[in-house]
Amino acid sequence: MKGMLRKLNTNTANSVIQASRLFAQALKKLYQPDCITRCQNRGIFSELSHFHMHAVPRYKHQSFADFYLDIYHNSHLQRRLAETKENLKETIKKIEKEDLWPNTL
Repeated sequence: MKGMLRKLNTNTANSVIQASRLFAQALKKLYQPDCITRCQNRGIFSELSHFHMHAVPRYKHQSFADFYLDIYHNSHLQRRLAETKENLKETIKKIEKEDLWPNTL
């Protein structure tokens, strides 16, 4: 679907950005990255028929290309996916409970 981001209504688009901000804060708390790269592919680079966004924690001496290579070649990372999901859910709950959201972004 071409132009997926353009087709989001204003409320949905704003919610996507706010969710991205909350998710980035959780990533920062959990993994202390040097930065977070967020991107959304579309056009010939999107194999999916729905909107989605990547949020990639990055470290100073890590190539961005590693993000795309590591997931397929490191079965230990794939096994930790459920654990990562639970850690992120708990961290997001804490951020919201501690009233750190959205004031600290």
